[in-house]
Amino acid sequence: MVLAIVVGPILEEVIFRGYLLTFALWLFRRSPRRISSAVSVGGVGVIFAAAHLGNVGTTVLQFACIVATGCLYAWIRVQQHSTVGAAIAHAVYNGTLYVCQCVSV
Repeated sequence: MVLAIVVGPILEEVIFRGYLLTFALWLFRRSPRRISSAVSVGGVGVIFAAAHLGNVGTTVLQFACIVATGCLYAWIRVQQHSTVGAAIAHAVYNGTLYVCQCVSV
């Protein structure tokens, strides 16, 4: 539980929204800010979802949801210039999924 709700979100946000998003924004730094942000947010969202394909039985809908949440976390990171808000949002999302899974069992 601690791994899924605390450690995982922090590590993933540091990797994906910290290093990877920063690198993507740097790659597109010569583009207009809106284009740079949109391409970087979308690209990192897809890469984030692809990293979760190791979970057996991931459906197309689940993949799309992971892309969407990955883009949301990246957007939060771009808006706040910090991974803290993205990590909190990610932890809350994972915690909600965990609670819902426990209740449905």
